[in-house]
Amino acid sequence: MVGVVTGVPEPLGLEVHDIRTPDQMRNVLRNQVDVVLPEGIAVLNACDEVAVSFEELSDGDVCFYSHEDNNPVIATAREKSQRVVFYRDKKIFFAHAAKEVSMLSTDAEPIQALIHHGGISLSTLCAAVAVANCLDISADLIRAGLKSFSQKSAAVSTPTKGASQ
Repeated sequence: MVGVVTGVPEPLGLEVHDIRTPDQMRNVLRNQVDVVLPEGIAVLNACDEVAVSFEELSDGDVCFYSHEDNNPVIATAREKSQRVVFYRDKKIFFAHAAKEVSMLSTDAEPIQALIHHGGISLSTLCAAVAVANCLDISADLIRAGLKSFSQKSAAVSTPTKGASQ
């Protein structure tokens, strides 16, 4: 099992459910990590302070991800030999202990299309790579899936010849 927390938003619009404060919102989202069993893994956004605080709630492993180069949470996690996914030099990497693997280049045309025309942020892309990797999906299959998805996104967002605009 993989539990994912990409960020903890403000509790706007949730007043009807008696969720009014950041602490109440944290309590709602912590369930994504509370349910991670010892054989599972929590994927947490290293750029979100509250998401990072969920590390202590996971009974399983933790994998931090970041779209920021030189994120201090990623550096600390690497020192502790935790799994991490990070962005550096226009590439997304996976690392565990001393092993570091380049998962994909964000310069690749299909990935550029996904980011620019598919509406996918670099942070979301890092999260997707982290989750797929934690599910033991191979780097080649992750790349193929992202490239295929980006081609579908570009096809949907590009009008065909002769179509009225």
